[in-house]
Amino acid sequence: MVNYTENELFSITDFTKQISSLLKDVKSNSLNKIGILKNNRLEAVVLSTTEYARLKQIEEDVKKDNWLRENKEAIEQ
Repeated sequence: MVNYTENELFSITDFTKQISSLLKDVKSNSLNKIGILKNNRLEAVVLSTTEYARLKQIEEDVKKDNWLRENKEAIEQ
């Protein structure tokens, strides 16, 4: 479970009112992430494009490692 600080959570109404400044904060890493709440439930997360790309790279690396592990015997033959 991901933890959020109080300044990282916004209702969808507050998010839309402050979207420009919040996106600047995420881009400049003043905020690591923004959680958007709808009816007091987390509905979406906003990340910088840099952080998103980093996470996607990790995902790809894990997929490759898993594939190699699963196919190790076939590769070695």
